[in-house]
Amino acid sequence: MKEIFKSGYAGIFGLPNAGKSTLLNKILDFELSPVSKKPQMTRNRILGILNGNQYQVVIIDTPGFIDPKYKLQKHMANQIQKTIKDCDVAIYVTEPVEPIDKDVDLSKSLMSPSVLCINKIDKIKDKRKLLPLIDSWRKKRDFEDIILISALQGDNTEKLIQSVVKLLPQGPKYFEEDDITDRNERFYCSEIIRETCFDIYEKEIPYSVSVVIDDFKERDKRKKHYIKASVYVERKSQKGIIIGENGKMIKKLGTVSREKIESFLGKSVFLDLSVKLMKNWKDDSEKISKLGYND
Repeated sequence: MKEIFKSGYAGIFGLPNAGKSTLLNKILDFELSPVSKKPQMTRNRILGILNGNQYQVVIIDTPGFIDPKYKLQKHMANQIQKTIKDCDVAIYVTEPVEPIDKDVDLSKSLMSPSVLCINKIDKIKDKRKLLPLIDSWRKKRDFEDIILISALQGDNTEKLIQSVVKLLPQGPKYFEEDDITDRNERFYCSEIIRETCFDIYEKEIPYSVSVVIDDFKERDKRKKHYIKASVYVERKSQKGIIIGENGKMIKKLGTVSREKIESFLGKSVFLDLSVKLMKNWKDDSEKISKLGYND
């Protein structure tokens, strides 16, 4: 008897900093989705492809649920709503804290069969304290499964995969066996640079930054790849902060970003960074589109 092949789309949802991107990276065993301790790092949907024995799960990491205050955040909210409509299975990621009312309300927007992941259990020493939390969730929302995970440590991520696969429909392979994402290397290089901005700059600076790869030249083994990138900010004062005194900060940005990109590509890189001003781009639909945020 021929085995049934299962495939479909699984969306990862939750509040900012719940650990959605960390979970995607751990499932794929690859640093695909940028991660930061600061919230709202993810702006676009990030798609990762997991191939297994008789299944293919296309996993979509989404921005965190927020109340949109400007047009970029509306774009982010649109990405969430599109994924809610498109996915076959929904993975809702939450932290082990009370109260759960806001999480419960948001999780009720999911239309597909849903799995609840209570993340960051590595921070809870006495796991028995989680039992009342699980009970609270069961009383308020009907999930197909509730799984305690640590996305950082990888605890129970295999159990999560098995739970998701059970809920997938029978279907074809949507991507080739060796594909890990639908995005190109240019996109991920821009995301790595932006991730580094989140890591090394304080306060509002990272939220006003967007990165565009202007040139990407692949070269043979003897020569470094050449990547030219523009870092866009909204105000002149932000440009000065990105560059830093005597160029100290942009040099740090370039060095750290280059090292991450080299690790991602597995190739030596020459990274050419420049900082450009694009006033109020976060609240201008045309500028948002030019910077690659397209619905």
